[in-house]
Amino acid sequence: MCILKGLTGIFLGIGLLTLTIGVFFGLRTRRLLKQGVTAPGVVIENVVEERVGSDPHDHSISRTYRPKVRFRSQNGEEVVFVSHTGFGQPAYRQGEAVEVLYDPADPHSAEVKSFWSLWLGPILVGLIGLVPLFVGVGLWVWLSRLRAPANRGGSPADAFRRSLSGPN
Repeated sequence: MCILKGLTGIFLGIGLLTLTIGVFFGLRTRRLLKQGVTAPGVVIENVVEERVGSDPHDHSISRTYRPKVRFRSQNGEEVVFVSHTGFGQPAYRQGEAVEVLYDPADPHSAEVKSFWSLWLGPILVGLIGLVPLFVGVGLWVWLSRLRAPANRGGSPADAFRRSLSGPN
């Protein structure tokens, strides 16, 4: 029982931490959308990142394509950046015009102004955080159900059997 209580705390902690990070990324994106400046940009190339499978027997290579974009900021500075968001296939062609969103105080923190480029990170991190959070909540509810029947009488083993059989 003590181990399950510890696991519950670990799952809840990891879930809450990861969900908090996702919310932080989402709020940062929201601030960029409110306070950021847009500018026309051009994709100058697709940067390819290759990764070999982590299994020693798996020699497959996965590729991620991230657009490298050039634009001119409000003050006339030419800025080149590589998007934080990559895809399995190039999302943009070389020479393609894109809209760029950037913080005027830091033009190098720019991003392509598209739903997936701006929101994929916060959404993924948030969803990943929900899994351990739900497991932790489920364990917590299950453990509280184990303790509640034991408080009404009977041994912990009886309470465990009742919790597995469901509501009477």
